[in-house]
Amino acid sequence: MVDTVQCFGDNYKIVDWSKWNTHSITNRATGEIKEKEVSNSGNINATMYGSRLIFHTSIPKLLYGSNLFELKQSDTDRAMEKLQSELRESCGVQVADRLRNFKLSRIDFCKNIQVQHSIIDYIQALSELRYSRRDKAIYKSQTLSFRNSRRELCFYDKILEARKDNKLTPELSEYVNSIDNNLLRVEAKLRRASVVNREFGHKEISEILSSELSTKKLCTEFDGLVKSDTEQLEFNFTGNKELIELLQRKHSRGAISRFLEVKGTATLLAELNYDWSVVKELLLSVKVSERTAFRYIERLRQNQSILNIERNRKLLTEIRQKLSIRLVA
Repeated sequence: MVDTVQCFGDNYKIVDWSKWNTHSITNRATGEIKEKEVSNSGNINATMYGSRLIFHTSIPKLLYGSNLFELKQSDTDRAMEKLQSELRESCGVQVADRLRNFKLSRIDFCKNIQVQHSIIDYIQALSELRYSRRDKAIYKSQTLSFRNSRRELCFYDKILEARKDNKLTPELSEYVNSIDNNLLRVEAKLRRASVVNREFGHKEISEILSSELSTKKLCTEFDGLVKSDTEQLEFNFTGNKELIELLQRKHSRGAISRFLEVKGTATLLAELNYDWSVVKELLLSVKVSERTAFRYIERLRQNQSILNIERNRKLLTEIRQKLSIRLVA
């Protein structure tokens, strides 16, 4: 879902100036001195340049006390109410109408992926890839980013990062220290207002707090990873679905059986990382009933053969499949 947002607008009212301080900025080239008003108490950082108010915040931190937790689709209304109240309490800023007149200049989409192996293994596998027109940076084998001035795709150990957060409440610290180190964080960041506008137009803040939109954006960014200058990283969920639908149009009955004959059970399971939840998702996506899906899964289990799969391919496919699962509840 969405983590950090940055917004700007001029439809607001300052009701408590005690929460603001004046900072002077000197232009090193010209020596010109400009002033700006800054408020950075609480969970929102805000700045005023003339009549324009700019603020940024992590919405999960506002609601849950930590961005370790992902924003849920059902929390949209509560998030907007909390954002308005936090602007009032922390910054002395009164806004109305769910910030409809504020425009987005940064959005960070994120997802926590519960992985099966060491986080370092996934970072290593990903580090062998590249992203067109983005610089690659690795930090201590724990964080990997592909970034330029406009966009960033980042992977890191979320539990390790959370344990370093000295602003957590004692209860959250105890919780973080008690859970396993198996959350790979994936973040896709749109870092400029021009990029946000090109991607989404003038959407309101509440409109981008969407599980579907976030999932689509994360998957699109991930699919931009390439193995070389000319070879795109391929994943086969979509291709398998299209093949099944083609067979369904040609054969009214037995399309799944024909698909397995064409594809091969071992090949299919290898492509889907032996993840039965993904197999079920594939079958249901082509309008197979729950009962029929269960029957085919049992058949696949019985006929499953073990293959030696290239380790990196396996790890990357796991990430891609889990990225595509929407968080709704």
